[in-house]
Amino acid sequence: MAEASNALFRDSELINSGKGLLIADESFDLSGVSAKENIRYITNRKDIDNRLQEIGFSGNLSDFELEDAPDNHFDFILFRLNKSKVLTNYLLVQANRILKAGGSLILTGNNKEGIKSVIKHAEKMGGLVELELLGKGLRYARIEKRAGGEIDLDGEEYRQFVVIEDSAQEIEFVSKPGIYGYKKIDDGSLFLAETLNKDKFALEGKVLDLGCGYGYLAASVGKNPKIESLVATDCNVASVMLCQHNLQELGIEALVTLDDCGSELEDRSFDRIICNPPFHQGFGTSQDLTIKFVQNTKRLLRRKGIAYFVVNRFIAIEQVCYDQYVKCTELAGNPQFKILKLERIK
Repeated sequence: MAEASNALFRDSELINSGKGLLIADESFDLSGVSAKENIRYITNRKDIDNRLQEIGFSGNLSDFELEDAPDNHFDFILFRLNKSKVLTNYLLVQANRILKAGGSLILTGNNKEGIKSVIKHAEKMGGLVELELLGKGLRYARIEKRAGGEIDLDGEEYRQFVVIEDSAQEIEFVSKPGIYGYKKIDDGSLFLAETLNKDKFALEGKVLDLGCGYGYLAASVGKNPKIESLVATDCNVASVMLCQHNLQELGIEALVTLDDCGSELEDRSFDRIICNPPFHQGFGTSQDLTIKFVQNTKRLLRRKGIAYFVVNRFIAIEQVCYDQYVKCTELAGNPQFKILKLERIK
């Protein structure tokens, strides 16, 4: 991912002057990136927001709320292709509006990620003035906006809410594009919720839903009378907004926070942690992400606390736990998932 992200900055003559906007989501890799005073960022993730500020960038943390940006404002926009087609369509439509005539949209991505079709759509805002194959399928494109150029894509779908019905629990959730698995109940989370709700002794005290998404796990266990207080946290702006809404609608009292993997929560403050940790970052899998979730879980658990993780069978999280001095025991499993009990060793 780093090559595609770094390639955005290769034309130093172009990006060293004028007003620039960097679009940074989970596919953007910050390795080797240096801040520029004339480039602002927009991101929907707290972890990326933290890193960009540390590097020295200024910008905006929101659910990519580009509607607030004025028309014909930026001289160039830097966009490393992301996984979500709905989000990409929205960003291309907004880029066409907020770029000045003669301004440049710089796109990077790999062939297997669908960059060629995205370039074709983006060309409709003006003209393709530069296209390079940088090796191993990585493409760099610069599209120049022309007055009157139009992109024939649905940019409105990104702002539309969807309702997910959980017939088993007779409850429903509101979700939207921009978060993982926004159209469904995740099979792993469902398996974990069912397993925990079968054991009346599994949860007690202060409980954390680490990486809460739109709030399915927190909602599924939130009315357990043995839970004294419930906290849910996520790094995604839309996830936090939706989780808070869904829990309120269901009458579940909880503190919902926007945070980078619980990094701002107090050490050793939870009796139980429930988690369906992500193992993808952008288009690839990330061992570092797995390590991060295990490390923070260990930090946040009280001395006799317990964490319940659900992970895909192929994720070798047991070795990560061993390396971090965390005891890991499989409690339940099926052909696709395993539920693990994590406990501090020291």
